[in-house]
Amino acid sequence: MSEAARSLAPVLERARADALVDLLPPVVAAEHNDNDTPTELLRGEQRGFEIPGRLWTAMIAFYGVFFAAMFAAIGGGYGTFVLVVSVFFVAMFFGTTGTLLKQGPTQARSPLDGPDHALSTLNGPLKSHEVALQMLIVPACAAFLGVAVLVIRLCVG
Repeated sequence: MSEAARSLAPVLERARADALVDLLPPVVAAEHNDNDTPTELLRGEQRGFEIPGRLWTAMIAFYGVFFAAMFAAIGGGYGTFVLVVSVFFVAMFFGTTGTLLKQGPTQARSPLDGPDHALSTLNGPLKSHEVALQMLIVPACAAFLGVAVLVIRLCVG
């Protein structure tokens, strides 16, 4: 090793050792953790969906119509496997939501059931029929698609 490389070795070691010192936040000692005497009560998530159950029920019903019509129209083969997987994913979507809701506190009553019949959103309040339209347009179109496929299948034979 040359004399120049030997003289730079300590400088390079110091540069590697404290390269991140200026970027890292200071380390603060943690408080003592006493799990036997909690200082505050633990609460679940307090945020709710603020959507009445009737809209969720209508959404599930529309998807049920879609899948029932598609099962009737396809009637077997590889398409049935695809539909079973799709039903599983939809069940997981609604099931996960239901499971997460059961982990927290009881949901408050929906503002759509209150005297104002309006849901506050980022762009202003929405009336109940506007919320229903936004929530149910895709499931209703899916149900219409399933029934249309079934009608076409029955007409063609």
